[in-house]
Amino acid sequence: MLDIGASNVEAFIEAMAEYDGSHEDIDVFIVPTVPETKQQIDTIATIKALAAMGIPADKIRVVFNRAPKRQTVREAFPAIFGYHIQSNGAFRLDEAAAIPESEVFDLLKLLSNSLVDMATDPTDYKAELANAAGEHEALFIKSKIKAQRLARPMGATLDRVFDFITA
Repeated sequence: MLDIGASNVEAFIEAMAEYDGSHEDIDVFIVPTVPETKQQIDTIATIKALAAMGIPADKIRVVFNRAPKRQTVREAFPAIFGYHIQSNGAFRLDEAAAIPESEVFDLLKLLSNSLVDMATDPTDYKAELANAAGEHEALFIKSKIKAQRLARPMGATLDRVFDFITA
């Protein structure tokens, strides 16, 4: 699998063009996108470039990143869905392959924890909060509680996206 982000796509496509058949070594091209219009346009350009190289639709998969909670994926990414129809399905997409906007990632970074570690952490931080030795420790424990509660459902979401990518 290969994640083709918009920031490096031009150099990547040029390099692949130099090595005839190199795209055949890659099982799946993951093209992440975010709701901003410019990024959706860049995503479409990436998909077009991959398709022009002869990469079949089944090997190009779009993942919706930072999907807004107050909109459906179709509403938040209209250009991607429109191009999917216009291109007669030149790539695979699934509304379930969406990673919602969440503060969990920033919170985990601040706490120096991984999503998996926090989601599977059996610690009862609520019980620890009662024994906090001061305001700073209490704030830290509250952050752990919040991270734990956000990480568990996000883990299930990421598993669903992974299933789409690897299907």
